Amino acid sequence: ALGAMLTGNSNVAIGGGDGTTSGALRSSTAAGQCVAIGTGAAGNAVVTTAANGTVAVGYKSLTAFTSGGTNTAVGFQALMANTIGHENTALGYNALLTNVDGDSNTAIGMEALKIYEPADGVGGNTAVGYQAGDALTTGNGNTLIGRRTDASPGGGANQSEISNAA
Repeated sequence: ALGAMLTGNSNVAIGGGDGTTSGALRSSTAAGQCVAIGTGAAGNAVVTTAANGTVAVGYKSLTAFTSGGTNTAVGFQALMANTIGHENTALGYNALLTNVDGDSNTAIGMEALKIYEPADGVGGNTAVGYQAGDALTTGNGNTLIGRRTDASPGGGANQSEISNAA
């Protein structure tokens, strides 16, 4: 934990590597005010000062992370692929799993927004519930509440759905 830290301050890192990933915040050189708890939490990429204020709790949560600030990832592989996306909140197993650079998304629930990966700077989605928004890939401005609730396939925009889909 905190293996390469050079100038960052006020960080908390707990967790080692497992042979496939490094320890928590292991490659951070300058990030500050970050919390990383769990094997590989925010640990496989060089985390810069642009990542200040980030929280990663869970096995491989935010593991590819480099510079997107003020992200919160809690859960097994939550926001795992995120590198530069910022202001995202992922709570749950595989929540926002494939997001690399989408911004300002909230995914609460197992696999909520799991395959979402828009263009850089796109986002603003809220998905709450088991697999809510799990078919959304590029849409923005959607509100999806309920079990397996989704917007139009792929790239829905500015849609609101409340249901309990089968």
